[in-house]
Amino acid sequence: MKGFIIGLCLMLAFNGFSQNPEEVLQKNKTKYPDESVVVLDYHVNYDIELNKQGKVEIILTSEERRLVTSDRSVFEYSDKVYSSSFKQLEEIEAYSLINENNKYKKKEAAVSKEKDNLGNSIFSDDLKTNHIGYSGLNKGSQIVIKTTHRISDPFFLRSFKLYLGAPINNVVFTIKVDERIDLGLKYFNFEKEVNPDVKNKGKSKIYEWKFTDIEDLDFESDMPSAQNYIAEISVYIKKYTFKGETQDVLTDLGSLHAWYNSFLGKMNIENNDELNAVVDSLIAPYTSKREQAEQIFFWVQDNIKYVAFEAGYQGFQPRNPQDVFQKLYGDCKDNTSILVYMFNRANIPAYFTWIGTRDIPFSYLEKHTPDIDNHMICTIKLDDKYLFLDGTARSNALNLPTGFIQGKDALIHISEDEYVIEKVPVTSSNQNVHSDSVSVSLENGELIGHGKTEFSGYVKTNTYYHLNSLNGDDLKERVYSFVTKGSNKFKMNDYALKGLDSKTEKISILYDFSLLDYVTKLEDEIYVNLNLKKSWTKSKLKKDRIYPYENDHPYKYINVYDLEIPEGYEVKKLPTDLQIEEKEFAYSLTYKIENNKVRLSIIGNGKELVLPVDQFENWNAAVKKIQLKSKEVIVLKKK
Repeated sequence: MKGFIIGLCLMLAFNGFSQNPEEVLQKNKTKYPDESVVVLDYHVNYDIELNKQGKVEIILTSEERRLVTSDRSVFEYSDKVYSSSFKQLEEIEAYSLINENNKYKKKEAAVSKEKDNLGNSIFSDDLKTNHIGYSGLNKGSQIVIKTTHRISDPFFLRSFKLYLGAPINNVVFTIKVDERIDLGLKYFNFEKEVNPDVKNKGKSKIYEWKFTDIEDLDFESDMPSAQNYIAEISVYIKKYTFKGETQDVLTDLGSLHAWYNSFLGKMNIENNDELNAVVDSLIAPYTSKREQAEQIFFWVQDNIKYVAFEAGYQGFQPRNPQDVFQKLYGDCKDNTSILVYMFNRANIPAYFTWIGTRDIPFSYLEKHTPDIDNHMICTIKLDDKYLFLDGTARSNALNLPTGFIQGKDALIHISEDEYVIEKVPVTSSNQNVHSDSVSVSLENGELIGHGKTEFSGYVKTNTYYHLNSLNGDDLKERVYSFVTKGSNKFKMNDYALKGLDSKTEKISILYDFSLLDYVTKLEDEIYVNLNLKKSWTKSKLKKDRIYPYENDHPYKYINVYDLEIPEGYEVKKLPTDLQIEEKEFAYSLTYKIENNKVRLSIIGNGKELVLPVDQFENWNAAVKKIQLKSKEVIVLKKK
């Protein structure tokens, strides 16, 4: 094994010193004129063996060689190498090749001791980091980093991804695997069929892939997760045979469920009289199972603080519900644990459920390795339907799963040997509405009005997180940002906030306002632009955008503006209406005169999570029409 690894490293080192720095620089500057760093070589190897005790041993070696293509004579470049209890760092070597007079001069990098990767106050894991500092780099310098990790558990063999945050010239990925080990391979996001070069060597099989000219990913705002586009080879162990006995690892989805179930089997769930009393008191006033479920869910939201524990196997092991109840804090698994206990106490079927967030674009039917999911929730069954409850969400209603799991497959644990896969529904835009109803009148050339703006669904939960921790002037300033309209001379005179503490009601803001210098009066005519908010007018997408546009959720906004026609005036001109209807979005703008008022009604409807690239032209055409309409005015003429 060591001979194979050393040979690879010597090859790369020799290549680095033997090249002409200026030739390498010019070649890559021509190839990638806008890049400041180019990866010249990226070599990764998995060495997977069975030891004498029949235990799987996995060594991961990696070597990167990067070229600095911009002038960085005083630039300090740094790297981080990560490790954990599952991926232990055994060796690290890092140095730079400084370009001096068109020759390379080797300079050792400064490598820090291993340190805890400290996160924020609500997240704890066992991730370690080694910081690497390179000094004295200039244009044409190269950076070399070599690492060796030991993977301690075959379930944590991970995918190989063709991505380093810079273009890559040459990639070599190899796997040397013991012939007694049945290896699984799956390919994602490759444009064409990929096949490795396979050869036998002694009692091992060697797989080798070679790739060239891998372009960097051009990130764009509001694009789907990068994992939708990064090419990867999923590597996993199906099973292995030792002394005639076969040990299953990840043969299929049932294997993954069985492994997850092993963590549930380690729980020591005890009947807890105090927690039982809490459940009984919550559900006693209600006969409806739905109302009882709401009370339990809301209690956990309000009383169990979210603190994440991801150190080692803690990232997979739910804590006992009685312990969560005693401490009143926990991670997503712990929130699920206490929810399942409380629902079962109330005779509401409840299940541990594994799920991946929308950052992970694959389904359980495509992938059955532990990197397919990163979250746990509680699923309950009410009226023969599954509801997906995330105890870490602080303000979601019972029928509103957290937004980042919409459309995702949920792996629902029914029993030790039984599971089901159910897709979390994507909410409709009618559930996520921001409405603003405003009545205005003209007084001494000013617009004086009062309004009511309401938030429901995910629009409400987002508003909750913006407002919940604020008070005084900070709260008033944030409320102002929600209701301001017309121009920068908008003045909010007073407001009342309702529904912030309710999980089931809309959040609403009642407000009074005045708008100075907004109305134009010429002789016996008054000109008023009643479109006070002008939503979507600044949402045009760039023509050269590459990736689809992803919303947090489908949504709808409804703006209704009523203008009282001043005494002695009549409507001389009313703008025409506008209707736009597409599969992914819709827009309507309508005027009407009723009860001595002009009413403008605007509805914007973002129907889907994702706007595909082939709809950008339609979207931009719609935005252009909306922009033109937003400038039109009502003309009032003195009778």
